[in-house]
Amino acid sequence: MIADDADNTSAFAEIMHIYEAVTGSRFLNGRSSIPNPRALIDTIMPFSDREFKVIARCDKASFLRLVQMIKDHHVFDRTSKHKQSPVWLQLLVVLNRFGCDGNGASIQQTAMLNVISYGSVKKFTERVITAIRSLEAQYVYWPSTEERSRISKRMDREHGLPGAVGIKKGRGWGGVPPGLCLPN
Repeated sequence: MIADDADNTSAFAEIMHIYEAVTGSRFLNGRSSIPNPRALIDTIMPFSDREFKVIARCDKASFLRLVQMIKDHHVFDRTSKHKQSPVWLQLLVVLNRFGCDGNGASIQQTAMLNVISYGSVKKFTERVITAIRSLEAQYVYWPSTEERSRISKRMDREHGLPGAVGIKKGRGWGGVPPGLCLPN
């Protein structure tokens, strides 16, 4: 505008006004709040197990058991100045995200559908994975030579898979990756 030697005072003033508005605000978009946790639990717990599985990808009993198992993990420490969402809500968001594939599992879609920020989705996912992985030594192990032999014979007998080390169910958690076992 100056190079053209034109009188664009009003245009320049408008541009400066926009510039001040953008640089004077920490956030360009409005912030959304996390839904009231009590209201959310009151909303989802009355669902039947079948309906609950659509949301959490597991039944209520397994969900509540997993919450109990991870709730005291240090990643959910609430002593910082920033209050975290309840552990059950973080787990619910992550299980729902993991139950999707393709674009349905994206951080953006998960954030939008759960009315939370993208950063919250990332943090929830990191925390939940960290807490669940800390349980690995208790629940996942490589079977001994004798156990592998018994499993292999059963896999041959029941499924026609000679020499396979398969899945052993236990503790109500269902199957685990082939070659790994849950203790009885």
